[in-house]
Amino acid sequence: MFASYVADTVVAYCFENRYNWLEAPDFYCGFAEAMNSLLDNVHLVTQFPWVARILSALPDNLLAKLNPDMNVVNGFNKEMRRQISHILENPQLESKDSRRKTVFKALLESDLPPQELSPLRLQHEATTIIGAGVETTRWALSVGCFHILNTPAIFQRLRKELEEAIPDPDEMPSLEKLEQLPYLAACIEEYLSRVLYIQTRALAGQPPSAGWEAIE
Repeated sequence: MFASYVADTVVAYCFENRYNWLEAPDFYCGFAEAMNSLLDNVHLVTQFPWVARILSALPDNLLAKLNPDMNVVNGFNKEMRRQISHILENPQLESKDSRRKTVFKALLESDLPPQELSPLRLQHEATTIIGAGVETTRWALSVGCFHILNTPAIFQRLRKELEEAIPDPDEMPSLEKLEQLPYLAACIEEYLSRVLYIQTRALAGQPPSAGWEAIE
């Protein structure tokens, strides 16, 4: 459920298109499945990047048989490419219910140099924003909610604060007002500090001034 909620939210900020995964049976989220599949193969493709290039060049039906996980990842990448192509081909398109700019429309209207706005570059940005945004936030919500529900004292105190701040669920207060709730803010900060960490070896390099080649 959290993956569907987060994916719908992140995509809404990035693109005009909606996927409505919260309404899907069993909250199925294709992007979350793609991220899980990528994590299963990330060590292989990190050490041997040519493997990913070969798999990406294979026909979809063959890749589905050889490596179903990477086939899901390729499907995600193709969807990102489709979304970016749609934006580039329709730069002035605005949906009727759009109340703000999306991330990628703002990028296209910025003063970035052309090489930073190429289709491939924007596709990589979309993959990074949505992929990283969905997986990290989903995990943070899952762990945080588990500990809150598993600790009655915390759950009861947080619920009391929310009930006082939101007497009518049909009339939600603004985000700015919710951010001022002290115990809610404390719970969020506590669980963010517990769950957001690097899960793989970090690549590092010395600055060029030290006589080493910096790793981009």
